[in-house]
Amino acid sequence: MIESIIIATMICGLVAIVLGVIIGISSKILYVAPDVRIQQIFEMLPHFNCGACGTPGCEALAGELIAGNKKVSDCKPCKPERREEIAVKLDELLHPE
Repeated sequence: MIESIIIATMICGLVAIVLGVIIGISSKILYVAPDVRIQQIFEMLPHFNCGACGTPGCEALAGELIAGNKKVSDCKPCKPERREEIAVKLDELLHPE
């Protein structure tokens, strides 16, 4: 009885180790570098994560702005001066010369 419990525990441990190694290797192989443009726009947003723009937070809004799916005016808590700064930065990022 006890021997079968020990064997079952060892098998579960071995399976956990193998799966952990597979996940670790997969995370290195399938790594996707983040878009630095999204981070730059995100840093300029107010970080309220209020959802008033229709996205789940400011980082999602930054991604939508870069993709062209949202407008800077969709950010309700953002002050007009800051919106203008974000629009200029977006133009620089999306249309480099």
